[in-house]
Amino acid sequence: MKQLGCPDEPDHYPTNIELPQGVKIDDKLLATMKQRAWDSGLSTTQWTQQFETFAGAQIAQHQAQAEAWNTHLAATTEKLKAEYGPAYEGKVEAAAAAANAIFGEEAAGIRGLPLPNGTVMGNHPLFVKALAELGEKLSEHDLIPGIPTRTTMTAEEAKRELDALNADKEHMDAYMDGNHPGHKVALQKRDTLYRYIHPGEQTGATGSAAGNMVG
Repeated sequence: MKQLGCPDEPDHYPTNIELPQGVKIDDKLLATMKQRAWDSGLSTTQWTQQFETFAGAQIAQHQAQAEAWNTHLAATTEKLKAEYGPAYEGKVEAAAAAANAIFGEEAAGIRGLPLPNGTVMGNHPLFVKALAELGEKLSEHDLIPGIPTRTTMTAEEAKRELDALNADKEHMDAYMDGNHPGHKVALQKRDTLYRYIHPGEQTGATGSAAGNMVG
């Protein structure tokens, strides 16, 4: 025999709790909960108390997961900023341009795909990094339009390019010989790379050769 206040059917139990965005209770699970409550003869009041407790636990779990994700996202973003240094904003722009060139009209939708913490795919640092690197490679070979050529680089990229210059005999001859017709251009190349390696420090094309040999 059903208790006073037990609904006529399991589906008549109310579930009108407002859940935050991103929290959803599986329909099959909810149907099973209602059926068991009805089989036990729970009143609507008893069901509501039970359901509110369950929903509260689901909300708390979702919030904990979102906080953990936000912490991870912030740490990953800071790591990427440290890796790119002054080139970070340029990398973000390159990633956006690459997405537009590769995905076309679908780019906005792909960047807007929701992530577990409520943010979107386009803001995830690993997504930005992957697209930025792809965009720069494509721009170097003019494989697709819409991607700007590289205007910034990371400290590590600049160090690698400086190492390559140090191994280039033609460049080094021009760099070491103040009377060489290519001397000024060689100095400028190295000064530009040095600024990426040591942002904030003063450099100049008239700097000594010895002082500009190392990064």
